[in-house]
Amino acid sequence: MTVFEQDASPTSRPRDWDFGIYWAQSRITECLTPELNALIGTVQTDPSYQPHEGSIVPIYNGTTGDRVKEVDAPFAIRLRRRAWLDLLRTGLDVRVRGPRSAIKKLPTFDC
Repeated sequence: MTVFEQDASPTSRPRDWDFGIYWAQSRITECLTPELNALIGTVQTDPSYQPHEGSIVPIYNGTTGDRVKEVDAPFAIRLRRRAWLDLLRTGLDVRVRGPRSAIKKLPTFDC
């Protein structure tokens, strides 16, 4: 499969960030192969963390730093963006900044 990326390279953006996945884990496992699912732990912000039913998302007061609330987030995970993108690119032909004329529309079929 070929994927076209608009950036000059997968690491061309100067900033990187982490992100959390709180309630969509089942959708991720449905979209990935078993081999890639087995590697999700390697792209977590803390590879030693094991998602569990009692996971929470702590909410802090931005001024005082006091913990204000805990939101239940069973099996929540936090991923490193670049590592996650590297994982998703496994086995794909990723082409960057190619001419849009190279993209051809496939024929459609009536079912």
